[in-house]
Amino acid sequence: EDEKGLRDATAALLRRSGYTVLAAKDGVEALEICASRLAAIDLIMTDVIMPGLSGPDFIGKLMRSDMPKKPTLKVLFLSGYSAGKIAEYGTMENGAAFLEKPYNSKTLLDKIRETLT
Repeated sequence: EDEKGLRDATAALLRRSGYTVLAAKDGVEALEICASRLAAIDLIMTDVIMPGLSGPDFIGKLMRSDMPKKPTLKVLFLSGYSAGKIAEYGTMENGAAFLEKPYNSKTLLDKIRETLT
């Protein structure tokens, strides 16, 4: 999430729900975080549309990188845009989950649990 207030609130919700959170303001920062921790990450949540590097582009770069991959890594894309608009920003990886904004805390937590199983 590129909006700091929403990113901080979402991270706080996830931490209160027992998740370890590594938050990034954009795809470039997320790639830097993943460089040293990707093997320990179970789920990547990313906005589809972000400044600089879209969510699908971020995931594509991550998957094409030489970083050690976790075979069970899951991806959850988030967006307030329609599927047609999302297609303009790249193809979402096969098997990735999607949650349309706006959503509430319960819907987000339910989608995370569903995506992780």
